[in-house]
Amino acid sequence: MALRLAVIILMAIPVAGTPDQAAAPVSTTGPVGIATFECVGLYWHPSGGGEQIPCNVVYREQGAAQWHKALPLWYDRRNGEYRGSLVNLKPGATYETRLSLGGTESGESITVATWKEDFPIARTVHLPHGSSAEPYTIVQGGAAEGYVLYTSAPNGWTTINVADRSENCVKVRASYVIVRGLMLKGAQRDGIDLRDVHDVVIEENDISGWGRKNRLGFGKNEDAGIRGSGQLQRIVIQRNKIHHPRYDSSNWEEENVQGSHPGGPQGIVFGENAGNHVFRYNEIYSDEDHCFNDGMGDWHNFSTNGFPGPDTDVYGNIVRDVWDDALEIEGGGRNVRVWSNYLDQTYVGIGTTVCSVGPLYIFRNVMARSRVAPGDPDVKARGVFGKLGDKLSYGAGRQYWLHNTVLQPELPGCEMPLGVMTCLAAWGAPFTETVSYNNIWHTYRSDRGKSIWAGNTSKRNTFDYDLCNNRVLAYEGAEPHRIKGVPVYAPGNGPASGPGGMYQLDRSSPGRDGGIVIPNFNDDYEGAAPDVGAHEAGSPRMEFGVDAHRPSR
Repeated sequence: MALRLAVIILMAIPVAGTPDQAAAPVSTTGPVGIATFECVGLYWHPSGGGEQIPCNVVYREQGAAQWHKALPLWYDRRNGEYRGSLVNLKPGATYETRLSLGGTESGESITVATWKEDFPIARTVHLPHGSSAEPYTIVQGGAAEGYVLYTSAPNGWTTINVADRSENCVKVRASYVIVRGLMLKGAQRDGIDLRDVHDVVIEENDISGWGRKNRLGFGKNEDAGIRGSGQLQRIVIQRNKIHHPRYDSSNWEEENVQGSHPGGPQGIVFGENAGNHVFRYNEIYSDEDHCFNDGMGDWHNFSTNGFPGPDTDVYGNIVRDVWDDALEIEGGGRNVRVWSNYLDQTYVGIGTTVCSVGPLYIFRNVMARSRVAPGDPDVKARGVFGKLGDKLSYGAGRQYWLHNTVLQPELPGCEMPLGVMTCLAAWGAPFTETVSYNNIWHTYRSDRGKSIWAGNTSKRNTFDYDLCNNRVLAYEGAEPHRIKGVPVYAPGNGPASGPGGMYQLDRSSPGRDGGIVIPNFNDDYEGAAPDVGAHEAGSPRMEFGVDAHRPSR
């Protein structure tokens, strides 16, 4: 099966769009590596490259004897650059990587260190214990050798409740700063506001009750628990609870100032920025009367940047109670990685309209309930897991959708399950340059909706080895190794687990040992071949939210 994968993955797939839509090459001579905690984005612009010439990648932790294969880099003919990512790496480790052009003697090596998870602290500023009505502005930062930590007093929480009298609870206007362990309430607009800063960590905070009201009584669109703007770089947002904004978002059945599209507060909003961020282990949630428009996102969806910015990771989050996109990963998508998120009570799981630069990696995410509005689930429409569409005036970058699981939870007394109608859906435009392997594409009924709806018959897309219970509307011959049927989960797994992290297939299930080897993405599979879906049988439970993967202390 590994040999068969090499044939599939290394096929040259033409790029849609026009050359002037591509970003300028990051690498003009030797290879470049841009790291986060667990990934490295790779860029190489060698002479002699081309769509028919694969860029093979091997890597190893420095000092190790064994080299490992990675997914070959994608060639963007618009700017002659190879791009791609290494994933599933260790934090605080150094990796040697070799890049080589297939069929030639051209090759180069690069050494890149992933980020350490412990940030050095030069000075700690304790905010007063108890509650304050005054906003706090951070203007003093540190340096790479030592951050300034702003945190609660040692004997308990510090609460800043501005009670709708100030735009923000905390403003960050300095770099090399950590904001930790604050309870932030009542911001007039955004709970935390970051502007034109770099190397900032926002962690372990509880943010609620923010936002303005528009003239129709809904929350002002895109007021956020955490907002970032300007030339942000290397921002880490981790282990925060962002919940219960002051006002509600409209749903798909309510008219708002912008029409029938939902509008209202969001958990995290980052505008056009320099990127290289990490958004991990956060919980974005609310109740029926204080829902979100999007969980995370931005308004620059049709651009070469957008949310979350290049070389960025989004993982381990719980996002729910959203009327539009749980994760709006739209814009450039250049070496953006989105994995192991749990998404629930949302219309769209992950939006990628557009991915104009790429490559973008969407892998091992879990989607539960979908809805358009409150009401009887048997008569309400459902949404989609992946919302794609190229809008070719912006170009089309490569997207990889790998090992995701779409659940179909059931509610006693309801005829229909509660999950999505379509798993990958063309949204306003067809999509190209999309690869789908080893996913569980399970729709809420087999006579409506689709497992995949590409909106065209372009063979620039590649779909295969997915477990599908519904139609695949794409090019002739798509999904030649499709696994037809519905998943059967092991006892206590699947929808029954909720966000508990157990989604392993039963031994009797279609798709068990039914996937294909994807180097660097599923190397540690058990059995004859990888299982389809997000959770390999025999592997540890998946972890989401503020307590996920806590380091031992």
